[in-house]
Amino acid sequence: MIFINGGEIFRLRNNPDTGKFRGPHVPAKLHHRPHKLPANATLAPRAKPVSPSRPPCEGLMRRLRLRKAISTPGSREEVAFQVFPWIWVQLMQCVLDGLVNVPREPVHEAEHRALVAEAVDHHASCFLIKSILALHDPTFVLYPPWLSVLARALLWMGGWRPTAALRLVTTGILSAEQAWAFEAIREVTRAEVALVEEELRRVQIEGVVGLTMAGRAAEAEVASAEKAAIERMLARQWTLAVVADSLRMKVLRRVVAVLSPLQAVDFLAAVVRMEISMHQM
Repeated sequence: MIFINGGEIFRLRNNPDTGKFRGPHVPAKLHHRPHKLPANATLAPRAKPVSPSRPPCEGLMRRLRLRKAISTPGSREEVAFQVFPWIWVQLMQCVLDGLVNVPREPVHEAEHRALVAEAVDHHASCFLIKSILALHDPTFVLYPPWLSVLARALLWMGGWRPTAALRLVTTGILSAEQAWAFEAIREVTRAEVALVEEELRRVQIEGVVGLTMAGRAAEAEVASAEKAAIERMLARQWTLAVVADSLRMKVLRRVVAVLSPLQAVDFLAAVVRMEISMHQM
């Protein structure tokens, strides 16, 4: 996770149970003194890393974070707006490559779990970065300017509709217990989507009413009243954008918790394909 403070980026450890930040995490620098080996010594081969796709994906994740090299106060957000979508697509393609190329045999279950955790973590980090950028302009998240008109028309609160992701689960391969749990997830998600949409309608109506009332004020007060109304509407739009991404993360985590590791790999691969396809329309 990341936190922005005065142009600096800090990685913070997040407690998934409480959602609270527990403070900055600074890796310790380890200094290893080389030891001279006997002439007849042999070295055991290094173990193969669990997920070959992780290093390049982590590199993209670091590039996706706002860099302190952008020191001009007014330009930081502008550059971030331009860089974010390009690197985000690269990152999702990297995640997808890892998910589709992993061996499918049960003996590789540990690798399946690692890739699933990596994909979920990258989504959480991306949604956090989006929320930070949306502080400066909520429309950046709700109506991404880099998408085509068709892609924007298919968006739900700046991304995929949570119920659409549920359709990517192949229900025919679920056990009876999984099917029951998945149906419960579907019902809860539908209710949560309805609440967000109701709040969006309320924000839109109150925004129009606020601007109308501001226009009826005395001429000297019009500018101030209109500015206050717009600021209130933008603040609530930012809240809705964050809530929508939070709901998308809930869906990912809930579904992954119900599926087996290999089923979760297939589900997340389908989600990432959907996300990439929206950017290619």
